[in-house]
Formats: sequence, C-alpha cells, structure tokens
Amino acid sequence: MDIEIAVPDRMSQSGKSLLSLIQNNSMETLDLLVRESIQNSLDAKDESKDNVKIDFFYNNFESKGLNDELEGISDELNIKYNNESTEYIAIRDTNTVGLTGVLHADEVQNNEYGNLLKLVYEISKAQDSEGAGGSWGLGKTVYFRVGIGLVLYYSRIKLETGKYESRLVACFVEDETSKDSMIPKYLNRNKRGIAWWGKKTEENKTIPITDESEIKKIIENFTGLPIFEERETGTMIIIPYIDKERLLPIINSENEMSLRLPWDNKIDEYLKLAIQKWYIPRLNNEDYKYGKWLEAKINGVKLSHKNIYPYFSILQSLYNRASLGEEYKTKNKYKDFIEYYNDNISEEDKVMTYTQKITKNKILDESLVGNVSFLKANKKLLHMLSPNNSHSPYEYLNIQESESDKAIVTFTRQPGMLVSYETEGLWTKTILNSNKDEYLIGIFVLNSKNKFKESEKTLEEYIRKSEKADHTSWEDYNVNNKDLKIISKIKDDTAKKIAQAFTEEEDISDRKLNTNIGNEFAKILLPPQGFGRKSGGNKAKGGVTKNNKKVSSNILLDTIKYYSNGMVLPFELSLKEPVLECTIKMQIDTGSSKKSAEKWETEMGVGLPAMIEALSIRLGENQKYDFQINSSDSGYKIGDKEVEILRTTSGKPYGFKIKLKEPELLEMQYEIKINIIKKDAKLVFEYNYI
Repeated sequence: MDIEIAVPDRMSQSGKSLLSLIQNNSMETLDLLVRESIQNSLDAKDESKDNVKIDFFYNNFESKGLNDELEGISDELNIKYNNESTEYIAIRDTNTVGLTGVLHADEVQNNEYGNLLKLVYEISKAQDSEGAGGSWGLGKTVYFRVGIGLVLYYSRIKLETGKYESRLVACFVEDETSKDSMIPKYLNRNKRGIAWWGKKTEENKTIPITDESEIKKIIENFTGLPIFEERETGTMIIIPYIDKERLLPIINSENEMSLRLPWDNKIDEYLKLAIQKWYIPRLNNEDYKYGKWLEAKINGVKLSHKNIYPYFSILQSLYNRASLGEEYKTKNKYKDFIEYYNDNISEEDKVMTYTQKITKNKILDESLVGNVSFLKANKKLLHMLSPNNSHSPYEYLNIQESESDKAIVTFTRQPGMLVSYETEGLWTKTILNSNKDEYLIGIFVLNSKNKFKESEKTLEEYIRKSEKADHTSWEDYNVNNKDLKIISKIKDDTAKKIAQAFTEEEDISDRKLNTNIGNEFAKILLPPQGFGRKSGGNKAKGGVTKNNKKVSSNILLDTIKYYSNGMVLPFELSLKEPVLECTIKMQIDTGSSKKSAEKWETEMGVGLPAMIEALSIRLGENQKYDFQINSSDSGYKIGDKEVEILRTTSGKPYGFKIKLKEPELLEMQYEIKINIIKKDAKLVFEYNYI
C-alpha cells in the first residue's frame, strides 16, 4: 500500500494531540473501545435490517506479511516485530451500511462527507442523524490507543448504482515528538505524526484500495478474520500490535489475589463483560423501542441469554420497564429474567420491582422526563449462591468493597449506551444503604422524544449536548442564558423516588417470624371482625346496617405469607344481604384517627406507607383470578363481574371495588399482596357496600 504523510497545516491536529483528545483516567481503554466501536456501528445501521451484528475478534497474526504492505515504515516495524506472532483486536459489523461516501475530500459536495471520510480522514465530524450516539466526533480516536496507533479500516458498501464495492485503508497516529516515531518526514517538513495508506492517485495523495484481490491478500494476514461476502455490507476495524499488559493493567499487580475474576487477565473475557456493561439495554433485546437491537459475538461465540451475567439480565429487565413505562405489560414481547425468577421461586423470595415517573412541567410538551425502574436484588436472583456462584454487581463494575452496600444507579438516553454507574453524588444522595445480602439496582431512561414547548428541540438533543466527549456524565448547561435545571431535576428526583420506596427499618424477611408473631402483626394490620358501613341509602353507626345485617370478614392467620418487602394477607368475606357493589379500601391508623389513602397523600404530604401490589380472588371452587397490578391497570373482568382498582391521585393502588350486574349475596376468598414501604405503619381495611 502507498503512504500519504500528513503535513502541518493551519488549525490541523498533530498525532500527539489526537492521542490525548479523549483521555479518560476513570475508564479502561477496552471499555472505551467497546463503547465507541459499538456506537459507531449502531449509528451506521441498515434500516432494512432488524438488528445490528457485531463480532469482536482477538487472535494472533504474523507481523511480516502486514509490515511489508506499509510503505515507509516497513523496515521499522520489522525491526520491532521481527516476524514474530503478535496479537490483534478486530471489530466487524454487519447489517450496517459500511463506510459510504466519496473516496476523497476533494469530491465532497454540499458538505456531505459520508461515513468513510468522517471516520478515517476527518476529526471532530460527528454523526448528526437523529438518535446518533456521538456528538463530538472524537470517540474514534480510541482506536489509536489500543495498539501502537496503527488501524486498518475494511468495509463493503452498496453503491447508488446497485453494485457492491470493498474498501480498505490504513491509518497510523503516533506521538511525533517521540524518539521512537516511525512516520518519515515529507519533503523535510516538520512531522505531524499522522499517515494513511491506500492507492496513490498523485504525489502524497491516496484513496482507499478497492481491488478485491489486494484487499483479500491483506486480510489473510489476520488469523480467523472473514472477508465480507458478495452482498454483505459492513465495516471491520483491525487494530494490530496490541499491548495486552497495557490494556489489562491488573495483570501487573503485585497482589496475585487480584487475579480472581475471569476478565482480569483475558482480553476476550474483558470484552464479553464490557459489551454487557455498556450495551445491555440493546443486547438481544427485541423490546428495544428506539431502533435496531444488538447481536454480539466474541471469537464466534454469541452472547446469548445463557451466558449473559445475571446482574445485566436484571438490568435489561429494569430497562424495558423504564423504557416502556405504562406500556410495559402490553408491549414487552417476552417474559424477562425477573419474571422467570418470580414464577419459579417461593413467595418469600420473590422480588418487587418499581417504576416511577420523573416529571417536569411548563417547559416541555409532556411532563414526563423519563422513568426510573429499580429493585432490591437478593443473592438468589443474582445467582450468587451455590451452585452458580456468580459474582456480585460490585465485582462486575469494579466498585470498591468499601462501597458494597451502596445503591447502583445507571442512566441512558435513546442510543441505549449506559452512560455511567453511580454509587454516590446526586443520583444516589438520599438513598439508604442496603443490607449485606441485598443489592439496590436502578436505571433511569430518558423520554427522548419529548420536545420543548418553545422549540422543536427534543430532550434527546438537549441531553446529548450535555455529555462530555467521552459520554460518561450528564451536566446542565445554559440555553439562551437560562439554566433549565433538567438534569439536576432528573438526578434529584431519581434518588428521591428510590429512597421513598425503601426505608431504614429492617426488612420483614430479615426477622424470624413465627406463627405467634404473625398473629400479633395481623392484629396491628386489621380491624375487628364485623366492621364496615353501608354506602348510599340508609347508613348506620357502629359498623352494622340499619336492619342489623353485618359484614363477616376473617383473616386466615395460618396462611399469611411474608416476603422481603411486604406480605400476602388472605381473607374470607361474606355479605349477608344482596349487594350491587362492594368496596375494600386500605386506611392508615394514625392513633387518633383513621385516614384514607387519598387524604394521607393530600393532607400529610407524603407517600403511602404501603400499597397493593397484587390481588387474587376466588369465587367458588373453580373460579380463581390472579392480578398483578401495574401502573396502567384500571380494572379487570372476573366472569360476569368487574373489579375496579382504586388509586390515589398519584396513581398508587390502595383498594378495589367489585361491581355486579344484579344484586347477589357475595361470598369469596381473596388475597391482597401488600408492598409495605414503612414498616411501623398501622393499616386497616374498610368495607363499603351498596
């Protein structure tokens, strides 16, 4: 391949400056590589395909075959890598359009640079399409820091004529001030530390190689790399001469015990972890609603539901709940990891998930800024117990052991790349620490399509602009000299919503509840037998009707069930006169009075200490109806009867109403699953009937 040496020019970057553009001391180079390469591939999606496929390769290659292709630096490379077997990393995407556009900047019209020029020949030219991940055009510089600064770009595209074309170009970026720099001077001008290789068109000017046989010959130097098939489009980025010890610095640790995790000293295992860590919202997720889902392989082995780490499967389940919001129950296609777990575990070990809205009024078309979904995961759910013995969330995320009782909150916008994992600061500041056997996991998902009232700008655009070049944080900024405080609102309310759901008190599951304790607890929760009042028509005091017909209600003490965040209360109900409606409401006993759920929220100004999570109703021997109550449910059908869910103004379920077509003597057994948020609350249930 012919060399083209970049020469110093006005406002031009040097190799040394390029290598420092996206330095990130808090994130490993392999993490940055995975984040940026996958995002580039997703941004180049083929709209006619269902997903984007990305293959990562880590293997050996014979250096001399490649070295001899690189005019101007062949001798230096052969001296440094004397025909020895060295290692490379490659990222290959398909179901993408490839490196499209003109072959040289001289051909650019109407500022349409195309994927090829933006990725290989230009800097600071980001993707500007809706939903694109990058906003700076700097992330691609990470490729030059994985190895020695040499990168090969191989792509196949479909031309406007309908024909297919392959393209290959190499680029080398180095510190031009280093005594080991290899790129020669051009006409004795100062070094700039940048060069390209391709097909020479004139003096010191090249374009990518398009000859299929020449491209195949170069690719064959790399063991295990497939060429693109005839009608296959996509891009492959090859990074030779990688430095394993620099990419995995932990292998140099003086403490040998640090090498206890699979990814500590294995490049392929680290890539497997990093893909899940940053792109679990899109990985194998056909419920992803903002575009193409992601399929990923490492050395030909697909990352599937069978080999994804449990923590990230949980995170994806929460992502879908937050992303779909009230539509989750109707639009998610498959049972997720959490649902499968709850279906196959005892009642006391089931986990409760929460989805809460984050809102901001006045400046947006919709008040909804996004949703946060979260849970407390036990070790069973995380597969940390024998025989699985999976790792803890803190180990996957390299969080220090001293922080292992803190909540972990992550966040994302439309592209589905997780920005960061936060255990401190505004995202978690009001959240209490978990106990040693539970892990509080949360994710915020932006309502990206929401727009500002005064412009057509979307929330996605606003947040995208807020990110730094390495996309590791969100920070507010001024718009027309006004601080909109959207991001601070998101962070603050996310922490508050999670904190409100969990209290400092010891979980019921941590107490050793025997039957006697259960009986006493039931007495606190429930009023005496024979309570209630008739609603409408004649009313009577003392919990009895005017004609002295009573409600009979009993709790079945021996069958009370307890789980980590609440309990299941079983009742028997018998109404001894025909009714058209029967209403069962939860109230809070303050000691001096009983407050309805509605008044508790409006007058007390705090969230409910408990709410109804699920309902099971049995009418006769063979009529049993089970309902998991979510944020969008208003009611259900049970035979010829209707069940209406009663909610506070904020949407919290606190009771239900049974409506009959004709008056009848209602007898039934029912179970109320209660999520108890504040453990010292005293709850009672009021019956009204017509």
